[in-house]
Amino acid sequence: MSLLGTLARATESRRVWFKFPFVPAIMIILGHRENLRQGNLIDLETKPPTPKPVDDPVNFRTADGSYNDLGAPWMGMAGTRFGRNVKPEAAFGETGEALLTPSPRLVSNRLLARGDFTPVPHLNVLAAAWIQFMVHDWLSHGSNDKDRLHDIPLPEGDDWDGPMQVPATTLSPAGDGDAGRPPAYTNAETHWWDASQIYGSSAERLAAAKDRVWPETPTVAISVRDWPHFVTTDAEEGMARYRASVAEAATRLVREHGARVRFLSTCQGRPKYRYDDSAVALDIVALLPDDVRAKVEVDRAAHHPAEVLDAYAEADLVIATRMHAAILALAAGTPVLGIAYEFKTAELLGGLGLPHWVEDIETITPETLGARLGTVVAELPAARAALFDGVERMRADAMEAGVLVAEALADRIAAAGA
Repeated sequence: MSLLGTLARATESRRVWFKFPFVPAIMIILGHRENLRQGNLIDLETKPPTPKPVDDPVNFRTADGSYNDLGAPWMGMAGTRFGRNVKPEAAFGETGEALLTPSPRLVSNRLLARGDFTPVPHLNVLAAAWIQFMVHDWLSHGSNDKDRLHDIPLPEGDDWDGPMQVPATTLSPAGDGDAGRPPAYTNAETHWWDASQIYGSSAERLAAAKDRVWPETPTVAISVRDWPHFVTTDAEEGMARYRASVAEAATRLVREHGARVRFLSTCQGRPKYRYDDSAVALDIVALLPDDVRAKVEVDRAAHHPAEVLDAYAEADLVIATRMHAAILALAAGTPVLGIAYEFKTAELLGGLGLPHWVEDIETITPETLGARLGTVVAELPAARAALFDGVERMRADAMEAGVLVAEALADRIAAAGA
């Protein structure tokens, strides 16, 4: 153990590193980093890739996460294997019957299913928002392997309809140096908490997000949903007005812009799930004139979020009722026209400087959504760069929120470890 590592180990039980004066604090945190790298961070790369050269890796981050360590510039970049916190010889996963005992379905039903709400009075809601951002931005192995399916045993009396099959996580291709080692997994995003899920993990995607223009034959994706909680009218009338409004938007896109329209949402195609947004999409398509319907597709399948993100990346605009559809579209570098059923989508686009790119589901009409669509299409060329500059500012705010959460919980963490 190095001198700095010894210093970090000797002081960790006395107080948190940042409560020391500045110079000792820097020495202690460097010691913690050395100790973690030596004892807790296990590199699984057997043939590291060579990242592309960049102009200034010291002062500017790279889109793919490379050059965070100039001594190992590939470390943590998109497309590299995710490391482990245990030595490889201890990381062989269970297989066969041992993997499925007890059944994951049983574990899910007994331990993870929501029952009565249990409040956590000492935890600020900001922490939950940070955790969601952190996990989604940090870890993604891409689409699962549909050629390797886990057959999940169903407990007696389970109400699942038919066999339950879950695609396995996609393995990193094995090379000559992987003999005798446990499976490894390639991360599709950067390994850093840098909001790459929001604005992409490659320079090409980042540039495309800022520079793409509205083409002669655009592709538009639409996310819809059922909404039974109208305040100013009953649900039946509110949904009828919402369906007619989205139908009007699709009609204008096809007739005025020559667009291809695809209904694709984040909540669809799962038999036991409460919502199936594609059923709402079918009701909307039934309202369309024949010439428009011929250029409209309803995707009814269930998709991994990475697949939805890829589909939104191919679109020139996403009309999003679901907030997570809006987030995935922005992550893919695609502008969003939001339909807000709660404050979340309005705040998301408002925070990006485009509050007028949102239509309220409570007051939506075919005329107002059609006019809003015209505004968005007209503003797209000038607003695109500013939109994704706003996404980067939001990333910085999220990072600052993480620091505030860490500071707020530091005393509790220290007390728990004492």
